Amino acid sequence: MFLILDFHSDLNKTMPSICLCFQVNQPAELNHYSFWDICKGKNAFVDEVETQAQIQKVSSNFYLPLNQKLRELMMEHKGNLRLSFYIPGATIDLFAQYQPKVLDSFAKLGWTNGAEFMGGTHNHSLSFFYSKSEFVRQVQKHHEKVRSSFDQEPFVFVHPELFYSDSLAATLTDHLQYSGIITDISSATFRNRNPNYLYNPTGLKRPALLIRNNVYSQLFLKLFQPSQKYSAREFVDTLREEVGRDQVVVIFLDYTLLFRRNAKTAIWLQVFTDLVQETLKHPDLYWLTPSMVVARHKPMDNLTPVTHSHDTSMSMSRSWFEHPFRKEALHKLYGMESIVKKSESAELMDIWSLLQSRDYLDRIVPGNEQPESSKLPYRDYNSFINMLSSLQIRLRGK
Repeated sequence: MFLILDFHSDLNKTMPSICLCFQVNQPAELNHYSFWDICKGKNAFVDEVETQAQIQKVSSNFYLPLNQKLRELMMEHKGNLRLSFYIPGATIDLFAQYQPKVLDSFAKLGWTNGAEFMGGTHNHSLSFFYSKSEFVRQVQKHHEKVRSSFDQEPFVFVHPELFYSDSLAATLTDHLQYSGIITDISSATFRNRNPNYLYNPTGLKRPALLIRNNVYSQLFLKLFQPSQKYSAREFVDTLREEVGRDQVVVIFLDYTLLFRRNAKTAIWLQVFTDLVQETLKHPDLYWLTPSMVVARHKPMDNLTPVTHSHDTSMSMSRSWFEHPFRKEALHKLYGMESIVKKSESAELMDIWSLLQSRDYLDRIVPGNEQPESSKLPYRDYNSFINMLSSLQIRLRGK
């Protein structure tokens, strides 16, 4: 039996809701994989030791204490704190393998009826651009993973980097049952329209489009930086004064950004406590999850992106895809789809799916922000290409 999040139809409609959403993406750390590893037939792509160390570190210092506090606040103030998470299926699998307590802590948030889990691609991949069938497969796999892990049906969809196009909406409508998409579209797309409202895809009545408010997402993050001296009271007062009677303010952030901005546990706990206390002072201001927003509000208009197929979000420009390193890797990666699927090898399918993560494609380009375990971006590029070559060799042997 799956949880259905409650919805208060009698909520005051004179102020917008706060829709707080987090992405929890913890990719596996990859080994350095050289040409000689190909020659030796080495098949271990994942650095198990480093992956476990990274997950243990962020779990004990961040996920576990903050999730516990959020659960306490949700239990104490029913309906006065709601938030949503997008956790790729690959990340869920890593939590289950290395730190089951973290997975349990997220599940407990859902059981309070105060947290919603959103849908996406299982491997946090860019498959939509290269293979619609693979995209649908991964979304369906992630859907089932959310159901089995959190006892919830995901109703709202999140693509990596909050990408959106009408083609994406049409694909989700044709193959999958999602009521909403969270996206981040450049201001030019709005043509002076308000991002704090729901919109329809062109020619479709669903899924509704929820637009990330970039200004308030950054202001929310500012709360976790003591040097900024920005309080929950200022945040709530500013929102009430500036947003007025709009429908919703969508705040979307990477969950671990709170940890990277300030590693002190007491800060995160106090910020959320203060936020709840401040919103309690204003009965016309409240928290809703994305599916509750879609259920409560009607889209005000159609929204057609003024963009090209690979230039539909501020974070994923055409130049991101056209970098020669990334272009070669993507061509090689998705060029082997048919042979991977014909092999009927679960192991090789898992490897191919693993390598589709956007995180690895981001790291292979020099100049991008690298994780602690990756000091040499050219090495990352060579390792990734060598892994693809190794996978190709193994597929030819099938």
